[in-house]
This record gives sequence, C-alpha cells and structure tokens, in this order.
Amino acid sequence: MSTTPTMSVCGLPLPLLATFDFDAYQKCPADIAAPPDMELGDKNAQDIAILQRNKTSVTTTRAYQRAAASTAGVGSLRATQCAFTVCCLL
Repeated sequence: MSTTPTMSVCGLPLPLLATFDFDAYQKCPADIAAPPDMELGDKNAQDIAILQRNKTSVTTTRAYQRAAASTAGVGSLRATQCAFTVCCLL
C-alpha cells in the first residue's frame, strides 16, 4: 500500500507535472465589481468579511509553515494541515 498522497493540501493532483506553471497558478483573479445596486454599507461589510477570511488564512498558513519547519515527521502536522485545508476551502 502506497502512502504517497494523491492530492495536495490545496487540491492539486500529485505528483505535479514538470511543466506545471506555478506563476500562473499563483496569480490572483481580477477583482469582481460589486453589483450596482449594492449599498455602500453592504459592500463594506462584505469587504470586512473577506479581509477577515484572508487574515485567518494567512495566520493558518504561517502556523503550518512554522510547524513544518520545526517538525521532523509529517504525521505530527496532520491537525495543522487539516486546519489549513479547511481555510483553503472557505
């Protein structure tokens, strides 16, 4: 039985091909314009929620990177990795 993962934490199939374009994958999509009938207060509330999710994602990613750097085995990273996966799916 193989213990090699078939899917990366962010959902890409493993192993990545040698031709995988990391730069294209990391590009942010263009901004989506708010509907013209959206009130300014609603837009601000939406922006605040998005910023909070981004902040949570960055915090979780940094925690995962610190844990990965200070841990010899992958098994002990499982809880942090699961939290990272959940953050990526939000």
